[in-house]
Amino acid sequence: MTTPTSGTKATDTKVSGGNLSRATDSGKGKDQNAFASIGSKVVDTTKKAGNRSLDVYEKALDSSLEYHSAIAAVTNVEWVSTIADAHAKLAREISAATTAAARELLK
Repeated sequence: MTTPTSGTKATDTKVSGGNLSRATDSGKGKDQNAFASIGSKVVDTTKKAGNRSLDVYEKALDSSLEYHSAIAAVTNVEWVSTIADAHAKLAREISAATTAAARELLK
C-alpha cells in the first residue's frame, strides 16, 4: 500500500483503491462462471463414480450370494439349503431396492 506523500492527499489513495475494486467486480462474473463450470463437472463426475460404485457393489453382492447358494445346494441338509436360498433372495431384493433408490438420488 502506498502512503501519502507531502504532495498527495490520503483521499487520493482511496480513489485509486476504488478503481481497483471496480476492476475486480467486472472480473467476478468470469470467475463465477468458471467456478460454476468446474462445479458442474465435479457433480457429473461424482454421479458417474457413484453409479460405477453401485455397479461394482451389485456384482460383488451377486457373486457372493451365488457362492452361498452353490454351497447350500451341495449340502445334504434340506433346511440349510432352504434357509440359504431364502437369505440370498432377501438380500437380492433389499439390494435391488437400495441401489435403485441410490441411483435415483444420483440422477
